[in-house]
Amino acid sequence: MNAETRNTIIAVAAVAIIFGTAYAGIITYAGSSSPFYTVESGSMSHTNGSRSQIGIIDAGDMVLTRDPSRTNIVTYVEGHEIGHKRFGDYGDVIIYDRPGSIPVIHRAVLYAEDNGDGTWSIPSLGNYTGLWYIDGLPGDPDEAGALSGILRFECFGFDGRSFDVQLDKLNPGSGYITMGDANWGPDQESVTISPNTLISPDHVIAIAAHEIPWLGAVKMYLTGNNTGKIPSNTLPSLVVAIY
Repeated sequence: MNAETRNTIIAVAAVAIIFGTAYAGIITYAGSSSPFYTVESGSMSHTNGSRSQIGIIDAGDMVLTRDPSRTNIVTYVEGHEIGHKRFGDYGDVIIYDRPGSIPVIHRAVLYAEDNGDGTWSIPSLGNYTGLWYIDGLPGDPDEAGALSGILRFECFGFDGRSFDVQLDKLNPGSGYITMGDANWGPDQESVTISPNTLISPDHVIAIAAHEIPWLGAVKMYLTGNNTGKIPSNTLPSLVVAIY
């Protein structure tokens, strides 16, 4: 073996070791052998899907996730009080499974415990200083342990929207109320996402930890999936980042 060949083999081996070590570190951090997810929907966009923003989850982005066993989920209501923000708003963004359909990546709004008597316990509302109402009346923190009727939020999220959750129509079972940042209502009020059904912890696949801007668009173009959802500045931004 001549010196040039030997040096080439050493260089290739060194690169392989570096990449292998880095990937092993990512797997350890994520707690999963499949930590990357491509975002194919604009439901988390803060620009109505018109432009991709760094720090916000847009269609065409990829996210590095963590297994639920590796981190606690902080909801919007909890994050609002402690200043915990992810991807441009309070609280964590979770990826959850839906039987017979693709997983959803949306923000966890709050966690509601089923009391079994038609009422819901939402302890986090006891400390929430945002605007919330029950059947049109200002929410009473002392009653957060037994709520029923229509729960309404106002001045909610990065754009200050208002929306309702019909607690009396929820199916039995404790879980998360979830919503896309770009949507005007929670998944539980949608007829197509998770109608009247809270997201139980065992349906949470992962928690979004870090955004990798634009990279998921490559996969989307290769597979032909939802390419019309990709913001117009995604590919130019990716090209500039590479070069």
